[in-house]
Amino acid sequence: MYSSCRRINSAGKYMLLWVIATLVLSGFVGCTNFKTQPPAGSPIPPTATLLSPTDTTIPSISATSTLMPTITPESGESPTPTGAGLKIPIGIGIWAADDVAIFNKYAQPQDVIAARPPYLDYLKQVEIGRKMLNFNPKDEGTDRGPVIEQAKAMGVEILGYNLEAALPLDQYIQKETEAQEAAAQANFFFVFGPTLGNLLKNFDTYVQYADAIIVQSQRFQATADYLEQTSQIISDIRQANPKIEIWVQVSVNPPENPNISPDQVVSEIQSIADQADLIWIFFAPKMAPAMEEVLQKLRQ
Repeated sequence: MYSSCRRINSAGKYMLLWVIATLVLSGFVGCTNFKTQPPAGSPIPPTATLLSPTDTTIPSISATSTLMPTITPESGESPTPTGAGLKIPIGIGIWAADDVAIFNKYAQPQDVIAARPPYLDYLKQVEIGRKMLNFNPKDEGTDRGPVIEQAKAMGVEILGYNLEAALPLDQYIQKETEAQEAAAQANFFFVFGPTLGNLLKNFDTYVQYADAIIVQSQRFQATADYLEQTSQIISDIRQANPKIEIWVQVSVNPPENPNISPDQVVSEIQSIADQADLIWIFFAPKMAPAMEEVLQKLRQ
């Protein structure tokens, strides 16, 4: 009897140990699974990225993400060029060979250099940029045809007409359209430049017969609201003809403010540059040094 019970107890002990071992092993595996799969409703850690097995979308990179290391300039090194750094085209008219040399020194391919018929031969010295033949009232007696052909042989591709005269509107339109026709026959881009007062009154008419219009803003340079007045006429012109180019003329020696500094001229140009298609720098024959200083600052 004792022996039988002892054998039974021994068997029971082994059975009990097997049950305990099974439960322990089952509990260990369950703990492992719990660590990798949080209970339903548990918050996802902020660093986690979850993609379902059928989700093939690649997370997009934020526009502000840094893909390349930032290079820090050496001590004392400027990270960007100094100066105005004007990007839009600049134009000048020339009086002498020295003016061409200044243009060649600072100009970029999109810039424009213009000469009236008496100075046309100077354009042969131009090394960069676009060439322009310009007529004004002093050239009214000139036969345009031969001069245009001569200019075309030099690589000129723009015809300008600076009409500064006290004429009735119908005569203004007649002269503008005649110049436009001459430009079209030569396959030239046509630029019309009336006086500012005339432009303010009749811009909606003039912009219908030209590829570009010149806004002679030098009269506004002596006022306290240069930017506001120039911006207004630019806005009016764009509403009248959205396709026309607007060339804003700024002077280094405006009549109402002849002692203006080159820095002030540069500041005025910078203020209006984003509204213009080209900046035209006007200078009197003896003011070439001031023009050069302005051009240098704008192209630094």
